[in-house]
Amino acid sequence: MAEKTEATSSVFISYSRRNKGFAEKLNDSLDNSGIDAWVDWEGIPLSSDWMDEITRAIEGADAFLFIITPDSLASEVCGEELELGLKYNKKLVPILHIEPEKGSTMHESLAATNWVYMREQDDYDNALLGLIESIQTDLGWVREHTRLLVRSKEWDDKGRGNSFLLQGDDLNEAETWMVEAADKEGREVVPLQGEYIQASRQLATKRQRSLLIGVSAALVVSIGLAIFALFQRGVAVEQTELALNNEAAAHTQEAIAVANEHARATQQVIAEKNEAEAVQNEIVARAQRAAAEARIYQTEAGELDISTLLAIDSWQRSPSFLAEDILRRNTSVSPVPIAQVSQGGRVWRIKRSPDGVHFASAGENATACLWTVDDAEQKFCVEHDKAVYDIVFSKEGDFFMAAGKDGTVRLWDANDGALIKSYDFGGTIIWDLDMNPDGSKLAAAREDGSISIINLNDLEAPPQIWEHDSAVYKVVFSPDGKWLGVGTSSGETYLWNVDDVYYVSGATHNDEVYALDFSFDSKWMVTGGADSVARSSEVSRRGTARGSMTHGDWIEFIDFSPEGNWFVTASDDNNLRVWDVETGIEKLRMQHDGFVLRMDITDNGGWIASTGYDQTARVWNAASGSEMIHIPIGTRGTAILFNEEGTRLIVGDDKGNITLWDTSVLLSRLNYIEFPELVRGAHYSPNGEILAVNTDEKNVRLFPVEDILSVKTAAEGREILPTKGLTYDLAYSSDNKWVAVEETREDKIRLYNFETEEILILEHGAKVYGFAFSPDNTQVVTAGGDSFIRIWDLESGEEIDSIENPAPLQSVAYHPNGKHLAAGMENKINIWDVETKERVAGLFQSGEYHNIAYSPDGAWFAAGSSEGIIYLVSVEHNYSFTDNFLRMNGQPYSLTFSPDGKLLAGGSSNYFAYLWDVSLGQEISRIPHSDVVRSVSFSPDGLELATVARKIVQIWDIPALPVTTTDALVDTACSHLVSNLSEIEWELIYSGDEYRLLCPDLEMKK
Repeated sequence: MAEKTEATSSVFISYSRRNKGFAEKLNDSLDNSGIDAWVDWEGIPLSSDWMDEITRAIEGADAFLFIITPDSLASEVCGEELELGLKYNKKLVPILHIEPEKGSTMHESLAATNWVYMREQDDYDNALLGLIESIQTDLGWVREHTRLLVRSKEWDDKGRGNSFLLQGDDLNEAETWMVEAADKEGREVVPLQGEYIQASRQLATKRQRSLLIGVSAALVVSIGLAIFALFQRGVAVEQTELALNNEAAAHTQEAIAVANEHARATQQVIAEKNEAEAVQNEIVARAQRAAAEARIYQTEAGELDISTLLAIDSWQRSPSFLAEDILRRNTSVSPVPIAQVSQGGRVWRIKRSPDGVHFASAGENATACLWTVDDAEQKFCVEHDKAVYDIVFSKEGDFFMAAGKDGTVRLWDANDGALIKSYDFGGTIIWDLDMNPDGSKLAAAREDGSISIINLNDLEAPPQIWEHDSAVYKVVFSPDGKWLGVGTSSGETYLWNVDDVYYVSGATHNDEVYALDFSFDSKWMVTGGADSVARSSEVSRRGTARGSMTHGDWIEFIDFSPEGNWFVTASDDNNLRVWDVETGIEKLRMQHDGFVLRMDITDNGGWIASTGYDQTARVWNAASGSEMIHIPIGTRGTAILFNEEGTRLIVGDDKGNITLWDTSVLLSRLNYIEFPELVRGAHYSPNGEILAVNTDEKNVRLFPVEDILSVKTAAEGREILPTKGLTYDLAYSSDNKWVAVEETREDKIRLYNFETEEILILEHGAKVYGFAFSPDNTQVVTAGGDSFIRIWDLESGEEIDSIENPAPLQSVAYHPNGKHLAAGMENKINIWDVETKERVAGLFQSGEYHNIAYSPDGAWFAAGSSEGIIYLVSVEHNYSFTDNFLRMNGQPYSLTFSPDGKLLAGGSSNYFAYLWDVSLGQEISRIPHSDVVRSVSFSPDGLELATVARKIVQIWDIPALPVTTTDALVDTACSHLVSNLSEIEWELIYSGDEYRLLCPDLEMKK
């Protein structure tokens, strides 16, 4: 600390008397550094005397120091003092001593000004040097500010008498000081100071004019007395004096003009600053409003595009975490549109050609059209007389068949649209078409109660007629081609034997049947309709009804998975349901906000697409039920279809629009594994050979990584570590010798030795909330609720040492060099020296720290706060916090670095897995899940990511995940949209504002 010297500046210290000890320490330190501090040690009552004394003290101070603590922020006295300091434009220096409580409010001037950190955990001496530097920065101008404020206040208090005004050099210096105020940020002139300087200049000008008059009179008298003696010189003197007078007058006018200009400039600067602040406040307010509106629209079905546009507007006005979070969440579930075309009327069906190159659409406008799957380019359209309800390609794809309201089935050439053959069934409506697997027969469901069977191998042969006593709405061939399933308006269902031409009755419904499908092995037929019940029938000569599955409203559509072990129902009760075909048990339920009309399942069975009345198209994870894609379509969805690879989604609606979407992001998921109970963790071994999974089955299962992309169920894994209680954290030793799990409720961890297959149990003696293997694999540490870190010998299982932490522990992690241990707890993380058992650093931030991790090279330390903040800490710089902390809209449940340390992955309570770029300090990708993401793990090569949510482990291809940096946020969001807001939407949201395109490259919505 510097020796005491003559004071170079003075400060006023505002503090709460509850923090008097720190204020005294700070006062002594400043005094020893040559800074005179005014502090109220005894406390002055809130009265006129208090106001006078405090006012004089603040007026005479060069800077105003405010000690931030929860007590000072709540103090009325401190608030009054702060307002006075701001009133007199004193240099404000906030000093953070104790973190404000969560949810507390703070004066905007304190929040907007850089703080000096002098908390318990901060280096006091270094902080003091920074404080002194802050106080003495621009000291000359500041001290002149203080002097002029005191002088102007005295002038004002004494009735603005002329004797208190500035003169001569003092005035010139004051005017120069006032002009300099505009040259640097943070310099502000109090209006009273400006008035004082202007009045001083006006008085000086007046005196100069009086002096000029007096001098002129004296000269006239002198000339009169000496006129005769000095006549010859008089003329010269007179001319000289006249020149001097003119020069003096000119200087006077110039001084007046300068003073006026200085005053005007000062007022202009003040006005401009106030105007700029008002404009900025208005911008921030509008940005906040737009973000709030975006969050509301985000929760409304079919309004995700409006939400995205509002978030774009908010981000462009004033970037914020809320706007960024909305944009990233929306784009993570929004595909990129490829093309949008129109057929001119409701799209009833979409079918793809056998080669996958084209798709056909059947429309209300009496047309059937052929389009390319890649870009929705129209190949041609063919015309019927009335609405076309269904369309089917031939087995080879060389022609297609269309039928509908005009009572005809027409065969069209798929190459040029030429009519090949037309079958007229007397005007009765054809509701449905289906072709048998070998492509030889076409069945047509008719309103008049008949089924027409067309021989596609002999187009001249008359169609075969199978009659029923009620309208036939649905016909479907079984995958083996032996049976034709029939659904009727009377509720009866039938199984027609195609070869022997007889039928058996299937399940009976109490109302019309609209939906029907067969299992892949042709053993089951499931039907549904207006009685709101799905019924399964055994496909045999008996057609025995086997089970019923009740829904809340009509069943519109049924579709079996490619494997045939589950099927999906779409219902007017707004739900999609996934059912186990053998047991009839409901496995999953996915909810729309309106009737669900149509759906499709990808060829690999991984994804389900659906659409309906809520004006959205959605894609669901078939294993977990999580919503992966959400598409606003602006009207009811009526048809939906994946391409063969699942990289394109085609959506048709009741206004005739057909939109093609890029869903290739779905390919980033390589596989999923289903478990019967909740999964807690899934982690790759360091050598990359196995994936270990611990679940609420109370065991650990191992899966060979070489088979990980083909494994589907828990039963395919090998159980190695049965446990007594539920397990939580799971980890390996770096030498691949041990795997361990934490049994928190049993106060222990269990370890499995891969070489000996023996189990080692470590009893901590209290709840265990974290453990870690030492980098040299000789020890393991456990962190407990008893505040102890216990160190165990890995071979013997004996406790060999311990570290007593000041508070209960929530997590623990080893630095890769083995010298440091990080221990997470509430509001703090301690860094311990493993050898000396001494604390080498303390990291103070609010929240609970259940998730902490070191990067593989030890350069970075990441700490996940329960408040949704991920702090990146530079280990090389003495565990200092970086400016780029990371955020998630939820609590972190897991945290891990990639093997190369470039990426950080996190699992969140808000149903997303996050990826951040460590060097950029930015989120770059986000993966939707169906529930809390409890575990994330990188493969050793860094190419795959295993995530856990509920009962599913999913494997993701990291290079295939979409990446969006912050600077590309708006462009990326715009690329996921079809149009800008319509004028009506704009007026509803931005009433009175001039319309503008939020995404310049997109058209206005019609």
